Amino acid sequence: MLLETNLRSREFGLTSDESLVYQLAEGRVGTNGQKVNQFLNGVVGADYTTATPWIWSTVQFEANGQTRAWVQGGNLQMFPAYQVFFNGSASSSYPEVSLASLMNFIGLNATSQYTGPSK
Repeated sequence: MLLETNLRSREFGLTSDESLVYQLAEGRVGTNGQKVNQFLNGVVGADYTTATPWIWSTVQFEANGQTRAWVQGGNLQMFPAYQVFFNGSASSSYPEVSLASLMNFIGLNATSQYTGPSK
């Protein structure tokens, strides 16, 4: 398995005050990648399926129909680098972040997943 998709991926949601609608995309590397991550970065003896964080992004629309800007930690997982595509073409890139941010990402585990839109 090259990619594991979170059961919540493709989830559609609306905030309780109806000011924001979103759709989620969430996945992570598959079984072999999780095993490698556990070996390199995990706690010795821990289950490899718990060592790898989920990588997610969520398209968020405000009540006025405008999309929210892409913000790492807001509607993008704190991942070292991103490239955003619009209608199949690359539209913007988010370059690699600092070594400290990379180490923070490596320190995450499977509990790091999307929890809902931030206002």
